[in-house]
Amino acid sequence: MANKVRLGLVGCGVVGSGVLRVLADRQGAWDGAQLEATHIAVRHLERPRPDFVPRHLLTDDWRIVCEADDVDIVIEVMGGIDVAHDVVRHALENGKSVVTANKALMALHGEELRDLASKRGLFLRHEASVLGGIPVLHTLHTYFDLNRVQSLRGIVNGTCNYILTQMHATGAAFASALQEAQALGYAEPDPAADVEGLDAYYKLQILLQALRVDTRLLATECVADGQSPNEMARNGVPTAVLTKPRAASARSRLHRWKPPKRRAPRSNMLRPRSGAMMASSVVRLARRCCNLTIRFISSMASTTPLPSRATWWAPSL
Repeated sequence: MANKVRLGLVGCGVVGSGVLRVLADRQGAWDGAQLEATHIAVRHLERPRPDFVPRHLLTDDWRIVCEADDVDIVIEVMGGIDVAHDVVRHALENGKSVVTANKALMALHGEELRDLASKRGLFLRHEASVLGGIPVLHTLHTYFDLNRVQSLRGIVNGTCNYILTQMHATGAAFASALQEAQALGYAEPDPAADVEGLDAYYKLQILLQALRVDTRLLATECVADGQSPNEMARNGVPTAVLTKPRAASARSRLHRWKPPKRRAPRSNMLRPRSGAMMASSVVRLARRCCNLTIRFISSMASTTPLPSRATWWAPSL
């Protein structure tokens, strides 16, 4: 008999309803377990929802989800910071493990919440909070924890990558490319976090925390300041870069990456990616004479599982 795991959702927007759709499509079966939603907290009870959302499970009080005896794991997908922080903390204090996709929450309060989960003997999973379907946090935790990491680089915002791709490929103005991204669900109604670089900064903080770096020491720098969106489209995609991540002088930089006129060599792990794509690479010093790079590539903005691919690359000695 499959192990039954009871889920409580806080939030049922695009991401939350996507979770429920996957559960419905798979009939709750997942890796030998039987997953079942037992409570769903939403802001608006009367809002129209897809047929696969069980309306009899809805409540407008998130505390019910966090305190219910028939909830084993709380999935926080409501977004925001302050209330989401209260939700995750309250769930952990009530003996519930938590899964969240909230990048802002984990960037700002991740260390505190992970410590609380550890003290309670619970887990706090947040792989989906950075780079979507790319399993970069698991990789950093599992394979790079004891290594000397020299740099992290990534095209970490698929929204901006899509906008700049459209501007570069079709000559579209920034406003129309942004509007198209919003219509496709790649950009939020308020796109400030994406187009002003805050989203990328949060993701860098989360990646740093996976390497046990104190992100309070991190300074930010936006090299692309002063450029118009059209200039950025001509000059390349925005790339988040971190150098010397474990050093006290670590700096996060959000800057433009100019695609080469000729095809990039294989060793360039961040060759131009078109559309709503994201990529990341990690360079670690394996030996004095050998660098090892891992690259992940994936699409974004989907509520269903998406394929991602990873490539390991080490220069021959």
